[in-house]
Amino acid sequence: MKEQLRELVNRLRAQPGEIDVTRRKETAARLARDDARENYDLAVVNALMSANGALDGRNAEERKLKADAYLAQHAGVRAAKEALARAEAVWQDAQLDRMKEEDVFAALRTEARIVAAYLEFMAGEPRNGRGGN
Repeated sequence: MKEQLRELVNRLRAQPGEIDVTRRKETAARLARDDARENYDLAVVNALMSANGALDGRNAEERKLKADAYLAQHAGVRAAKEALARAEAVWQDAQLDRMKEEDVFAALRTEARIVAAYLEFMAGEPRNGRGGN
């Protein structure tokens, strides 16, 4: 029991550091995603600016369809869109990693409470103003 208690205390002490690491990774991934979004938006604007009248149409709906088709075929826009999708996936994975580490910490705290209650019970000490044995 003593060794298990030491291990629990060590894990409790280490876990905030693990959470911090995952939060930093999440922040870096979010910033990378934001950069990828900016690059995608810039690629779209540059592609539309270079269309030189190829996107003219009778109405807004026709112009939108032509613009969408043009952007879907533009290599720079496609590459930027793929980079954005990869950055989004990395950010989502980082969020999941952070949530997992926070859940592990919550579980460790709960385990510590249970162990403390058990030790108090075994020692016959009152807890929260209530009697022990």
